[in-house]
Amino acid sequence: MKHPWEFDEARFSLSGRKVLVTGAASVLGLEVCRQLVTEHHPALLRLFDQNESGLFFAEQQLRAAAPGTVGRLRTLMGDVRDRERLVRAFERIDVVIHTGTLQHVGLCEYNPFEAVQTNLIGVQNVISAAVEAGVQRVVLVSNGAAVDPVGVLGASHLMAERLVTAAYQAGGSATTLLTSVRVGPLAHPHADWLLTARDQLRAGAPVVLPRHDERRFLLPLGDAARLVLTATQTALGGEVFVCQAPVVRVRDLLTVLARAHRGQVTESESAVRSVVSSLPTIADTGSPGLLSESEVPQAYETPDYLVVLPNDRTPTPSLKRVTHPHRVEDATPLTPGGLEAFLRASGALP
Repeated sequence: MKHPWEFDEARFSLSGRKVLVTGAASVLGLEVCRQLVTEHHPALLRLFDQNESGLFFAEQQLRAAAPGTVGRLRTLMGDVRDRERLVRAFERIDVVIHTGTLQHVGLCEYNPFEAVQTNLIGVQNVISAAVEAGVQRVVLVSNGAAVDPVGVLGASHLMAERLVTAAYQAGGSATTLLTSVRVGPLAHPHADWLLTARDQLRAGAPVVLPRHDERRFLLPLGDAARLVLTATQTALGGEVFVCQAPVVRVRDLLTVLARAHRGQVTESESAVRSVVSSLPTIADTGSPGLLSESEVPQAYETPDYLVVLPNDRTPTPSLKRVTHPHRVEDATPLTPGGLEAFLRASGALP
């Protein structure tokens, strides 16, 4: 991200700060931590997660990536559903980056109250614990399914974003700055959609190409983590930051994967749903977009990302307004050659 957010040219530096990342054992949480220790050099980094094995391996990877940070890493076991644990974990912390939310569409749909417990009550716990502990900045990492949601995952993430914005607007004398980052589907070596397609190809099953023009957004893992840290540094409070992601055709994606793994492709009216249904969508609707229609009047853009302002914020006149919700059907998809290069650069292809 080379372009600073125009609202704040003097960035909030992460160097020398004490930072805590929830969900630190997740793929995105770990990448945020890796960029923190290799590029921003915080005085202290606390890794917070309920995944014991994941925390252990996350710490090992960070020690290998930045040996000089060994004395500045702390691993904390805990659950965002436990508010008292959060209050203790946030003591003397400057910045909280909250990636510890549920992200799987099917599992949230089958276990809706678990999504409520983690994605709503857990987010509210993070907010109130951070305010009580005097944390300077809190960044929620939301899911792109929050755009015009029709399912449990999207609804819970939309409400989580609204909790963050409302908490900032109603902050009163509290000095905690809160903002959200809406992260779309990710391209990386351990993505569910990639592992599903790879397993099917290795089993010798042909990949069936859909005849209609299905499209998806895809965002490299590193870019998503970089946006999270950019928002942490530049937010004024209450915004929702959204990364501008490339669009890919499902047909092209499956063809490139099949070619890379020496698999077969065939034409059919219906795609192999085990692969296509596991492909990420930035919204759990039939028309994925980066923004909802209601957000467009309050949205502005830079070359790398969009920002939805809270309703009470008056923007700088020089900012470029967003005029449409950036839906997949309106974007030019990557060419097959460009897609292959994109996947290799993101580590999704060897």
